[in-house]
Amino acid sequence: MSIVSRNLPENLPEQSTRPASSVRSLWLISLMAGVVATGVDFLIATIATPLVHAPAGYPSFTWLPLLSGCMLGSIGGASTYLLLTRTVARPRKAFLCVAVGVLLASYVLPILPILNPLPRFAGVNWAIAFTLMGIHTVTAIIIVGSLLLWRPATPRIQN
Repeated sequence: MSIVSRNLPENLPEQSTRPASSVRSLWLISLMAGVVATGVDFLIATIATPLVHAPAGYPSFTWLPLLSGCMLGSIGGASTYLLLTRTVARPRKAFLCVAVGVLLASYVLPILPILNPLPRFAGVNWAIAFTLMGIHTVTAIIIVGSLLLWRPATPRIQN
């Protein structure tokens, strides 16, 4: 076989794309992690509400913000991890760096109502802010830890 004929498309090994079942398992892990994180966060918020003297019905300690934050976080995390597995040589390390950066950026949100008081968040104190930072951390640990358990399928090269 000459050098020229060796590189023809019919002589190159086939590379399959990532199996659909592998990607589906990532989304399933993401969904389960979001549900677990929501439950744990609601438990933390329920226990913390009287301890930190949060106003009754404080918006950040109710189901909808906790559910939406956890589910959007898990979907965003899974999307990011999937993208990194296709574009980066060391996707787990890159994903962990991105996740830590997003977590640190998320700590700004609980502090904003203290720095810039709004009527909707009246009565916010530092104890509430630190509790929300803890909730963000717990959510990140559950979601990122769960997603890092997923191993992308290795593409099969057939000779």
